[in-house]
Amino acid sequence: MNEPLLCSCLVFSLLALGIVLVLIGSLRIKKALVMTDWALVPGRILSSELRRHWAGAEAAAVQYKPKIEYEYEVEEKMYLGKRWTYRYTGLSKRAAQDVVNRYPVGKCVGVFHDPRNPKDAVLERGGAGFGTVLVLCGIVVLTLGEICLRHID
Repeated sequence: MNEPLLCSCLVFSLLALGIVLVLIGSLRIKKALVMTDWALVPGRILSSELRRHWAGAEAAAVQYKPKIEYEYEVEEKMYLGKRWTYRYTGLSKRAAQDVVNRYPVGKCVGVFHDPRNPKDAVLERGGAGFGTVLVLCGIVVLTLGEICLRHID
């Protein structure tokens, strides 16, 4: 493979990755901001457990996720929720266990739901912080791509 073609592929990849990171981060920020207007209804925890999964290159890293299911009612219709937050949820074992401990089976909780789509619900609002990190990383990657683009020739 010749060097100019390799450089062009690298630049294109950096620019594409930067755009994707900015878009995903922006969507997360938008979702977090919209959630501030979500309705709050009572709910009850049905199950709460810690799940382990492998992540990273060749599944070299272990991450933990709380798996929490809850029920709630909106306009006389029952719903089953499975998302505890829209924040990034690949956590350390201790952090994930803390979440599980906050939501024991049978506990009465507040459930935030989208009034236009009651199936979309969470126990904890937020997520703008991780979205901001993604946007900032995207900007850095786009900047690197632009610098590389200047040096092709």
